[in-house]
Amino acid sequence: MAGLSLDCRGERPYTLALGGEDHATHFYQGVPYKLVSTAKHHKGYVNCVRYKSSGESYVTVGGDKSIKVFDGKTASLLAETEMGHKGSILSAAWVVNEESLLLTCSTDRTVKLWEVTGDQIVCVSTLSPYDLDSKSNHS
Repeated sequence: MAGLSLDCRGERPYTLALGGEDHATHFYQGVPYKLVSTAKHHKGYVNCVRYKSSGESYVTVGGDKSIKVFDGKTASLLAETEMGHKGSILSAAWVVNEESLLLTCSTDRTVKLWEVTGDQIVCVSTLSPYDLDSKSNHS
């Protein structure tokens, strides 16, 4: 398994999530870290794994254009969206001080802002370089 992204929970119980080319997320507990589970929720590479700063949950995004949110202590699936973007999702980041908001960027040349509540992931806003191009042409 070639890992592409990992992140860890910064408080007890310490956990670590690793995603990679095998389309799986590997979940570890520690210290020392020991593999607890492996789940293949993605149909493509898992390009990015990010915990919320609270450690409450983590997100995975991938080449299959999907977004998955997991419990930070148990790795159980909490929420998902299958078509988050039109292209592979490359990265994700939780908004600091507003942990229900998630940013993603994709090969479709967009950045999206998502609201994650319970089992729902809803797109709130989309930023595209085409939007910026059209605004600069009108200046």
